[in-house]
Amino acid sequence: RTLVEHEQQEARRELANLCYVALTRPRQYLFISGAESKRGMDNSWYRQLRRAIDPLGELGDEQACVLQHGEQPVSIASAPPVDNDTITPFDEALTHPIPTARLPHEIAPSRTGDGDILPGANGDHGEDHSEDEDGRLRGNVIHRLLQELTRTDNAQVADPAGLVAAEFALSPHSEDFTAWYRECMDLIGHPALRDLFVPEAGVEFINEVPIIYPLDGNIVHGIIDRLRIAADGVWIIDYKSHRLADDEAIPRLADAYRQQMHYYREGIARLWPQQRIRNLLLFTHRAVLHELD
Repeated sequence: RTLVEHEQQEARRELANLCYVALTRPRQYLFISGAESKRGMDNSWYRQLRRAIDPLGELGDEQACVLQHGEQPVSIASAPPVDNDTITPFDEALTHPIPTARLPHEIAPSRTGDGDILPGANGDHGEDHSEDEDGRLRGNVIHRLLQELTRTDNAQVADPAGLVAAEFALSPHSEDFTAWYRECMDLIGHPALRDLFVPEAGVEFINEVPIIYPLDGNIVHGIIDRLRIAADGVWIIDYKSHRLADDEAIPRLADAYRQQMHYYREGIARLWPQQRIRNLLLFTHRAVLHELD
């Protein structure tokens, strides 16, 4: 006996078990019907049952065979009329639909802007380039590199570049990854961006800050790339990794992120209501810091 024959026999046995269960569970009535397959299937459960319960001879396709065992159940007598005086009154409010509260809608700040996904916005990090797979990868890698390279907590690792490269299944020595890593290192060491990255006394930095808060019946939920907290205020820093030929397009591009940064500001203002809050976009490719008022 071949393995195929054994599997076919097991399949037939399983179908027979299922058919047996279906036939033995009804208490009063059992209706059997089926549709003939174009392939015939002489051994189908329906054909087997029809041969077994067709003692009166061959039936036509539109005929039915009825077998009865025992006596027909006696119909239950009609219930006596109900006395309306004995009916318990019910609350009038139950005759009206029960009002339900509107479910809150989740607002992702990085997906706001004129009702559409922002150019270069996606998920937590605000980088998509949906028509540019290389652009999306570039944005995600740069965000992770900046996160790991600027850590000041106990989660620091000896080789942050190697860690990030492994996360994205990239070689740390590839041309693209090397360029992205150099871009991040240039940002961290840039004199004009020192206040964003260099730790100082009285200054606290936090990377990847999740925020969630209610707003007008909805829920705002997002992640801020970097916070700088000091006596002079709280800075919200959001990385934008678009490749830009020059700085002229930055104001127009930054304006598209105004709503996103407004949501961030609103959430941070609830945590530090007395602090001055600055909204800053860092365009990594040009090493330009743009502030939104």
